[in-house]
Amino acid sequence: MDLKLTGKRALITGATRGIGRAIALNLADEGVAISFCARTQKDVEAMTKSLQQKGVKAHGTALDIRDAKAYLAWIEAEGAREGGLDIFIPNVSAGNAGSGDAAWQANFEGDLMHSVRGAEALLPVLARSSAASIILIGSVAAAETAFGPGAYGPMKAALASYGKLLAEAVAPHGIRVNVLSPGPVYFEGGDWHRVKQQQPELYNHFNARCLLGGMATADEVARAAVFLASPAAAAITGSTLLVDRGFSHAIRL
Repeated sequence: MDLKLTGKRALITGATRGIGRAIALNLADEGVAISFCARTQKDVEAMTKSLQQKGVKAHGTALDIRDAKAYLAWIEAEGAREGGLDIFIPNVSAGNAGSGDAAWQANFEGDLMHSVRGAEALLPVLARSSAASIILIGSVAAAETAFGPGAYGPMKAALASYGKLLAEAVAPHGIRVNVLSPGPVYFEGGDWHRVKQQQPELYNHFNARCLLGGMATADEVARAAVFLASPAAAAITGSTLLVDRGFSHAIRL
């Protein structure tokens, strides 16, 4: 299937590791120019080279999205780049930071507000695209109790609600908004890699719950994101897509 992404331009936060990295690389394989941010300059430089080796334009910036002023300045600068912008994927997450005030604040800023700030700042830019798409990175934890009463799940639930509301508001401008919700995702250096090393019984429990033979990979999640971002998914907006290898056992109508 031709996803009709060649020549499009994407903006991704947190694209040097895990799901964000996989999304950027898979979009580049489809001929999409990539602008991205991450916190570490060394990682940004390495990722920029990896993307350029795929024959696409790539521009990386070392940035902490928790610095709202610097983040919005970057958003404005990237939105003004020649060629405009077609795809926005705010991928950064504070992860399952636990409970307590600090964890709630980290998930509020990292999982919810950085997505909201970026999306709303880019709406005028995306409205000029003929194939505009925003993909918010949610989590199966938004609708599951298996992860406990920490901050992560509730903030992802709020993000899913925001995505639905935003999709309805911007549809008249030709902008699609969807939520991609992974289940547990295993990759080297990721949270579940650490759990496997430090709490193997817990890892085995969650891994066995995934009906298709274990946790998803970052590439599997990325391929779903690329489809949602593409004109091939032109009829899909306001939806939440689970990519969890059968982790969720709930019936969702």
